[in-house]
Amino acid sequence: MNRMMAAMMQRTDLTRLSEPDIPLPFRDVAGRGWTVGSDGAVLLTELTEGTVGSFFDVVQEETSVNGRGMTDYDLPESGQSREEQLLRRCLAYSFACLESAADQFGKNSVCAYVSLSMGGLDDDVLTANVTFSSHHPGLPPYVEDIESYSREALLEIQRGDYSASTGTDGPWPVEVRQK
Repeated sequence: MNRMMAAMMQRTDLTRLSEPDIPLPFRDVAGRGWTVGSDGAVLLTELTEGTVGSFFDVVQEETSVNGRGMTDYDLPESGQSREEQLLRRCLAYSFACLESAADQFGKNSVCAYVSLSMGGLDDDVLTANVTFSSHHPGLPPYVEDIESYSREALLEIQRGDYSASTGTDGPWPVEVRQK
């Protein structure tokens, strides 16, 4: 994670992170699992329906098809509550999708990328995006130098970066290891 994300995670309560943190449409996406395209792109099945276009390579296809802005219309317009809820939603959705990918393809088969940054018409609203990509030999990863992203809080998560638990805090971790 970059420095901005590390600071954001320090000031966010991530206890009891679980499926209820995920907005319903995103639960459906996670629940439908993954599809492998004819070119080897690893895609969330629910998001491939109606996808049309050409892509430079499979990494671009994965991040374009798998990427979505996180639901935020029901959140406060600004403040710590908005930041915390957006981050919790993004992490819970990422963990659910990564669990599904690990079940289907094996551990560390797919990476999640969580990004929070200022957006909106006047760059005055905190927005969040999540996308997924796998590693492809001979192609650069989606993010090579995470610290070079200085205008957004950015986190890369692999299934091996956390341990699922089944305690009262929910099925996902409270802490993500920083590489």
